[in-house]
Amino acid sequence: MENNDIELFCTTEMKTKEELVSRLVKGGISYLEKWEKIPFLKRRDYGGAKELCVIYVNGNQKQKALGILEQYNAEKSSGSRKRSTRKRREPDDESEL
Repeated sequence: MENNDIELFCTTEMKTKEELVSRLVKGGISYLEKWEKIPFLKRRDYGGAKELCVIYVNGNQKQKALGILEQYNAEKSSGSRKRSTRKRREPDDESEL
């Protein structure tokens, strides 16, 4: 990961990850996919998932990528109330993983 990369979103759902990655590719945005193990005692917070997929994008493409993410979340929330992705985690959250 380069210093200019920023975390765009993280999810435990494969379908969500695939849909968003597809939109990023269609939008011409390069990304980095990183899987993190979720500690046993934290899995309850993630619906029992064992791994968390974190997607990073180049900081120069941040605004365009955020627009894609916001559009996706708006479409999902209009179809259902459940939001399956989170925007970037706060720095303190990373130390908990």
